[in-house]
Amino acid sequence: MVFQKILQDIIEGVEGGLAGMGIARDGIALETYVRADSDGSVDIQALGVELVTLTGEIGRVTQALGSDGFEELSLVLPAHVAVMRLITPEYFLVVLLGRNGNFGKARYLMRRESPRLQKEF
Repeated sequence: MVFQKILQDIIEGVEGGLAGMGIARDGIALETYVRADSDGSVDIQALGVELVTLTGEIGRVTQALGSDGFEELSLVLPAHVAVMRLITPEYFLVVLLGRNGNFGKARYLMRRESPRLQKEF
């Protein structure tokens, strides 16, 4: 599937990339990719579900700011960085990096691949 290949290209193409997934707004994972040498310390599917749950609260924040929604969410933790990007109104792309991963490049690759991912939905 093209979606799996795009996920792999993003994760393998960024220093510190650990895992990625496409997930629907209802929390159902469409596709996941975990780097072979990842330590497996984070369950990417559970992370995706929790981030999707968080989007409801973020929606209320964006409304309070006078916006219709958000394009990207970053969560920086002591050991990891999670980046979530809206692909369509119903689907998100989630990328997990190690704490010293290349955050800027991950964001760039996610943004660059968004049009290709939109075609998959």
